Amino acid sequence: MASERFSFIERIMRSPGFGWEEWGQIGNAGLWETFQSTLLRLDTMIYSLTYLWPTFAEVDGLVLREEGKPWTTKRLQEYWTLNRGLSAEQIEFLVNHLHLIELFRNSPAKGEIDETVWWYFAETVAEMWRCRLKQQFPDKRFHVEVHEGYGLKIWLWTIRDDNKDSTDSPSPSPHEHPKSRNLRAMERGQGGEA
Repeated sequence: MASERFSFIERIMRSPGFGWEEWGQIGNAGLWETFQSTLLRLDTMIYSLTYLWPTFAEVDGLVLREEGKPWTTKRLQEYWTLNRGLSAEQIEFLVNHLHLIELFRNSPAKGEIDETVWWYFAETVAEMWRCRLKQQFPDKRFHVEVHEGYGLKIWLWTIRDDNKDSTDSPSPSPHEHPKSRNLRAMERGQGGEA
């Protein structure tokens, strides 16, 4: 399992912008991880956790991602007033969406990174959100998806009893990117092309 993980890391990290070129030809993914750990900062990781493993709050039946100010009934009512005519799902959709590219404003190589890597990252974050939501709200059902547009973004909303079988998005629903499926297969050691 570890060798499969390192093989996957070696393949994906040869993309421009991942620091591989800073050490030249590295033949060992473990060395690349060591190199990256010299750059990693605890404050950056803590900041990242607010997006990777967010806290969600339930306010007046809506599940909202906490970011900055906590959600209260008053704040939600003010938001809803500004966005009149929107359904509960649409409010959740607006509040909870995340543009991944905005997390990397100063990354000099963000434009050079292969879209396959972005899709893999986005789908991994979406899966983390699904796990977090299941942990925080075990009796609720959610729809979490990755969508393309101004980079990749993650959407989420609650599937309510009145439309229990519906996963219709407040916006057009994309499908998983084919390159990303290949990367997931590679990660599991099942081959695939990037």
